[in-house]
Amino acid sequence: MNRSKETEEILEETGKIYSRYASGYDRQVAWLSLGVQQKLRQYAVHRLTLQGGQTVLDVACGTGLNFPAIQAAIGPEGRLIGFDYTAAMLEQARKRVEQQGWQNVTLIQDNVMELELSQPVDAVLCTLAVGIFPNPRYALERMISVLRPGGRILIADCRLPERLYGFLIHPIAKRIARRWVPDVNAYFAAQPWHDLRELVSEFGYEERFAGIVYLAWGLKPNE
Repeated sequence: MNRSKETEEILEETGKIYSRYASGYDRQVAWLSLGVQQKLRQYAVHRLTLQGGQTVLDVACGTGLNFPAIQAAIGPEGRLIGFDYTAAMLEQARKRVEQQGWQNVTLIQDNVMELELSQPVDAVLCTLAVGIFPNPRYALERMISVLRPGGRILIADCRLPERLYGFLIHPIAKRIARRWVPDVNAYFAAQPWHDLRELVSEFGYEERFAGIVYLAWGLKPNE
C-alpha cells in the first residue's frame, strides 16, 4: 500500500502520542477507564475462544496489557506475537515479558498497514486501536491475511453509543479520547465492524459497557 501524506501524518502523530505516554500508560488508562479497559481486554480474549498451543497475534499490543489473559489461554506451549508501531510502547511490553519470564513471546515493531508474517497464525486480536489506523478496512485485510483459513479475528474498540442517554456520554468520551487519538472525529466516525462483516464468515457483534465499547469477530473464510 502506498502511503499518502495523510497516512504519514496520522502515523507520525500516533507515534508521538504513545511515545509520550508509554511509561505511565498502564496507570493512566486504569484510572481514566475506572478499570473498564482491563475488563474489556479479559472479555475480548475470552471471546476469541483460544486453545492451548495456539499462535496468537496481538495487533497494537502496546504495553502488553492483553498478554496475561492470552498466556492463560494458550499456555507455555502456545506462541504470542506482540505487534505495535511505537517503540516506546513495545519497550514496556518487553519489560512485562521479562518480568513474567515468558519464553513464548515475539515482539515486532512495524506499521499494521504493512503487516506480514512468515507463518500464519491461529488468531488475531486488536483492542482499542482499529479506529486510530489510517485506513481501518485495509488494516483489517492485512490482519486477516496472516490468519490461517478458519482462524479467528476479534476487534474491540470504543464507539459513541446510539442509545437514548448517548448525548450525555458523547462529550465525555470525546474528551477522554483526545488524549490518545490524533483525530477524535475520524476515530469515532470509523465503523470497522461493518468492514469486518464483509471480510469474514460467522460474523459476530456485541456492545458492552452501556454501548461505549463494541466487539466484532469472525473467521477467515476457507480458501
